[in-house]
Amino acid sequence: MEMRRVVEYRANRILFTFIKCNGICGTAIVPANVCQSVVDTLVFSGMTLCFVDISRETLCADDKSVMDIVRDASLFLFVHTYGIEMDSPEWFSDIRRLNPDIAIVDDRCLCIPQMSINETRADLVLYSFCPKKQIDLGIGSVGYLSEKWDYYGLLIKENPILTNESWTPDFDQIEKRIRRVLNHKARLNGIYKESLPPRIQLKPQFQNWRFNIMVHNKKMILDKLFEEGLFASSHYRSKSLLCPIAI
Repeated sequence: MEMRRVVEYRANRILFTFIKCNGICGTAIVPANVCQSVVDTLVFSGMTLCFVDISRETLCADDKSVMDIVRDASLFLFVHTYGIEMDSPEWFSDIRRLNPDIAIVDDRCLCIPQMSINETRADLVLYSFCPKKQIDLGIGSVGYLSEKWDYYGLLIKENPILTNESWTPDFDQIEKRIRRVLNHKARLNGIYKESLPPRIQLKPQFQNWRFNIMVHNKKMILDKLFEEGLFASSHYRSKSLLCPIAI
């Protein structure tokens, strides 16, 4: 059965609305390499955050770290690091067995958006069209949630974290843009793959959002690129010193 689709000006508004409409409170389990806007949104919604380290293999939340603490949590947010394309992990089902009432959010904001979702192990799936995402429209986000969860409009007092602005998507134009972006990135990534030393390149599944490399002299390389007027960036810093892999 196709999941319910909702749209908002930003993805953090969908996350906040989902939490508030369903009275979710308590502890949220979050990977330590999450973006700051997610942290700010969860704190603003009243959740207590518990950061977990990431897996060396997937660079996403480490399943063992999550399973060790999931019984006492109300929400788990799984982030697709670097837009890694993967289905909702099978261990989401193990989470359900330990904690049937937990809300699982599948954050795919760095992935190529899908226009519909029929089935997922998560309760809410998030995509974004905001700046620096795969499909950069400057604004907009799409969420898909299962039938058991409520979702309705909320008017929020003006604040620096969320906005009450609205967005109306043109999905036909978005699909055309997705095809153009995929073709363009395929050509770019082919150049990077051939030009850069293989030893510094991340595996192909991590090259969907941007082309990612891992080096020891990161600052020097970034400074040199900026001097030439080129674009590059570091990934989000770890939100916890207790999570060494994310660092």
